Amino acid sequence: MKNGLLVYQTNPECNIFNIGDYIQSLAARQFLNNEDIVYLNRERLDLYDQEEVKLILNGWFMHSPDHWPPSKLISPLFVAFHLNSSVKDKLLNEDGIQYFKEHQPIGCRDQYTVSLLRNEGVDAFFSGCLTLTLGMTYKCKFARSQKIYFVDAPDLHGMSFRFLFRGLYVILCRFEKLNKIYKKRYDTFSIVNYLKNLSFVEKYSRLFSMDVLESAEYIEHEIKDTFSTDEDKFRYAEELLDKYASAKYIVTSRIHCALPCLGLETPVLYVYNTEQEEISNCRMGGLLELFHLVKINRKDITSSLNIGQITVDTEFENKDIYKKYRDKLVSICKDFMSDAK
Repeated sequence: MKNGLLVYQTNPECNIFNIGDYIQSLAARQFLNNEDIVYLNRERLDLYDQEEVKLILNGWFMHSPDHWPPSKLISPLFVAFHLNSSVKDKLLNEDGIQYFKEHQPIGCRDQYTVSLLRNEGVDAFFSGCLTLTLGMTYKCKFARSQKIYFVDAPDLHGMSFRFLFRGLYVILCRFEKLNKIYKKRYDTFSIVNYLKNLSFVEKYSRLFSMDVLESAEYIEHEIKDTFSTDEDKFRYAEELLDKYASAKYIVTSRIHCALPCLGLETPVLYVYNTEQEEISNCRMGGLLELFHLVKINRKDITSSLNIGQITVDTEFENKDIYKKYRDKLVSICKDFMSDAK
């Protein structure tokens, strides 16, 4: 039987896609046992009409719930699966529930999905995320670099007296540093981006030294689709994993940067917006305790490391809670791919 691998649609309105989706598929690709791989569009799984394929169904589902459930020609393994609150009613209609029951138990990326499925009588368990296994293939084989990466670290702000006072201080006392960081984060100048950058520097300099903010490399996961093929996207995702694997440490609000970092054994601080909406927050149950956290909101920023200011010389290790989930995921996926059925 051929192996399937999920690929993803670019948003046609803005020509942007999330490279984190392809990082999730790289985690699944580690377990595929032949070169004859069929790419399957996550948003059109019901339309597949070729020969039968095995498919690891992991990740975030989905933008187009009218295309659920998948084709009967797809033999699925549900693991690290997230059913988003925005589409729960459509994915959990009569046909959807029956499909889940036919392929239970369902390994869920988060406790929210576990609860949704169990409430409908579906056997479900918390598996964690498949990207926890990426160390199998992408773990750094050499000494770590001194590179620090900020990956989509949010710049929340509130128009408070404190923000205005500290923002003015940053402009007056750290003008050159502010501009240097701006050029790293933005390609062109605009007043809106300048204010966003001012907010970012004002907020994060409470926790990180200015040397960290100046020397860091800034990366975004939601990017313009300038790629010709899905293979090109996979190659770029691998380039990012190589960077993450060799980093000194990483600061990110992207779970598909933070979770891979655990698997790669790269020290990571997960930036958790305590004010985020349910569509984002429902993904986090069971995952937050795996990380050292930077908690952020419009007023404040704090770190669970409790080590004072974080500098370019700061060293820390990740929690090791994730390892029990990683090992179970490896076992489940290997068993699925070795099954002759």
